Amino acid sequence: MTQNFYEKAKQKDREWSPILGSYASSFDQSNGINYFAGNSLGLMPNGFRKKLLKHADIWQTEQHNGHFKEDGTKSDRPWWKYQEKLVPTASELLGASPNAKYPEVALFNTLSVNNRNLIETFCTYLRDTSNGAEIPTIISIKTNFPSDDVGLKYALRVVFGKKYKLVEVNPITGYGLYDFDKLIEIIENEPNVIMGFFPGLCYITGQRFPIQRITEALHKRDAIAGFDLAHSMGNYQLNLHNENVDFATFCGYKYLCGGPGAVGGIFVHEKWFDVPEFLYVSGWFGVHEKDRFNFNPESYRPAPGAWGFLQSNDQVFNTLGVEAYFELVEKHGKDNIFKKNEEISTFMYECLSSIPKVNIITPKPYSERGCQILFKAHMFKVDYVLGALKKRNFCEKRGGDAIRVAPLAYNKFSQVWEFAEDLHSCLQV
Repeated sequence: MTQNFYEKAKQKDREWSPILGSYASSFDQSNGINYFAGNSLGLMPNGFRKKLLKHADIWQTEQHNGHFKEDGTKSDRPWWKYQEKLVPTASELLGASPNAKYPEVALFNTLSVNNRNLIETFCTYLRDTSNGAEIPTIISIKTNFPSDDVGLKYALRVVFGKKYKLVEVNPITGYGLYDFDKLIEIIENEPNVIMGFFPGLCYITGQRFPIQRITEALHKRDAIAGFDLAHSMGNYQLNLHNENVDFATFCGYKYLCGGPGAVGGIFVHEKWFDVPEFLYVSGWFGVHEKDRFNFNPESYRPAPGAWGFLQSNDQVFNTLGVEAYFELVEKHGKDNIFKKNEEISTFMYECLSSIPKVNIITPKPYSERGCQILFKAHMFKVDYVLGALKKRNFCEKRGGDAIRVAPLAYNKFSQVWEFAEDLHSCLQV
């Protein structure tokens, strides 16, 4: 590696220091490892431990009354209304409408559960409002995350039995890059298309899917547009309401730094909540808030908007990490965080591009990817490379013989330079 990259890293760290200030030190990086796997599990916000102990104390001292403990401050909502405090920040990150007639965002369940719930909900609506004369077609991709693939197929089987067609679009490369012109062509020409379900970003390659373009193509076919945003939410700014996306899901443990098993969430466009045939996945917490503790199933009325999908008690302890992270977003500004995500990932791309024997698979323009970069070390076994890097870096193997790295705003540019130096050194053998 050249001295130029080292000097640039130091200069960029100086530039960002007054902008994000204490942001990086607000995460636990005490083990001294350069951590580049936030695309898999985000670093722990320092505020999480304090929140965990606080609510353990409430549980210990208040027991059942913890459900209702409230002192009127934002930071001490009662357990039964805990998800509500996260909705405004989640809505900003998703690009939900702040002026929507109904809430478009709710936080509950986990990613895979919400995927199945929303796919089943929309497919049931489509089944019940069609004449049933044609075999419905659903379009997705071949390289969905395995749990998404299984959940999608199970949901379709539950709703349609065996009377449906699933078209899984193939990537154009062995690592899973897609030609979106071909994908749109399939959407335009497949008969009886009723729904498309796609990732916001491919978990293997880091390639970003053009959400607005795909949504517009599906809507021209009067089809539903759904997206799994596990690798998009918190990675870069989303704009779901203005792009007219019908529904989306996200998780809390990757870029939202919520910890393993963290709460997930959904987006459902406000236009759906005035459709008479549209049905919620009903549950106790999906009932209108005023009726929740005087619940009469015979007079069930859903809570407004996306909150009507809530099914059971708020997952307080699984929400604390996301809450701690959202407080950092509110303090430092999402635009600053997203801007540094872009700049530090671009710097990583530049460093990797300068190393002989490194083949980058992820597209170069940031508009076509997120923070994650997938690369392969030519003529070197991936386990050897990971072994050489692990002394002061953490990253992951993916795609069999490639490596994922996701530098984020809590990383320093100098950490990226150190990673590139270590990689360059181990490839000199």
